[in-house]
Amino acid sequence: MPTIEASPVLIQKPQRYEKNIQIFNLRDNEYQLSFPIPVHLEYENGAFAAVSHDLNLFGWADTEEEAITDLCHEIVDYYIDLKKEHQNVINQMSQHWNFLQRVMKSCS
Repeated sequence: MPTIEASPVLIQKPQRYEKNIQIFNLRDNEYQLSFPIPVHLEYENGAFAAVSHDLNLFGWADTEEEAITDLCHEIVDYYIDLKKEHQNVINQMSQHWNFLQRVMKSCS
């Protein structure tokens, strides 16, 4: 009787995809969100990008979760920078500061 061998299943990542999500936490021990932030996820050329169009910030990584975590770190760093310099920021950065004050708060 002939033997039937199973061929390996190749799981391929899509060449490109996009989706919109909301993040509800910043993955940070010092800062948290009061309201969710919309995030646009993209996969292209072997990398994931998590983009906050409201803040013009993004995170890059090999996985969706790592890209979101990278974006969260960028948001926290940006908030800290703007908090130090909010008196001196102009135009769009001032809008970002106002937005972040509404959606973020310190855990302490």
